[in-house]
Amino acid sequence: MLALFLKKYPSETNEEFPHVKEDITQANLTTKMKAIRGKYRNAVDTGRRSGHGRVVLLYLELCEKVWGGSPATTTIASDIETNELEDSASPATSVSSSLDESADVQEVDGSVAITPTVKQRRDLLQTRLQGHRHDRMKQKLPAEAQWLNAVEEDKQLKKKLVIVTY
Repeated sequence: MLALFLKKYPSETNEEFPHVKEDITQANLTTKMKAIRGKYRNAVDTGRRSGHGRVVLLYLELCEKVWGGSPATTTIASDIETNELEDSASPATSVSSSLDESADVQEVDGSVAITPTVKQRRDLLQTRLQGHRHDRMKQKLPAEAQWLNAVEEDKQLKKKLVIVTY
């Protein structure tokens, strides 16, 4: 991507581009592209043509040339399992190993096969997430919230005292 950008970058005599070609690094370019993609996604989500005062569609048209198409505005709905990547990377697996793997595979929703190790990892992750959520619920309230609760209890006690005294 950096090479394509540097090819399209104008000559040094053009005053519109103040930087020297050698100053542009892969990290700078990647950061800029991510920022533009994020602004475009926000603009699409909010239904605006511009984000943070910049015309996003103008930047997008320039970036489409580099990307070879428009960027995704939503996240991918399904995930990719690691074993799928390994299977596509090494197609020359032996028949016996594929038979052993297929014996341990479970069908989920009739479309995606999951090995027991993947299922075990998912269950472990789910229990950790639930534990983390539970721990966050146990956390103490901030000082301001504690103070507001104390004031509310005080008001209720005063109301009860007023009712009892009359």
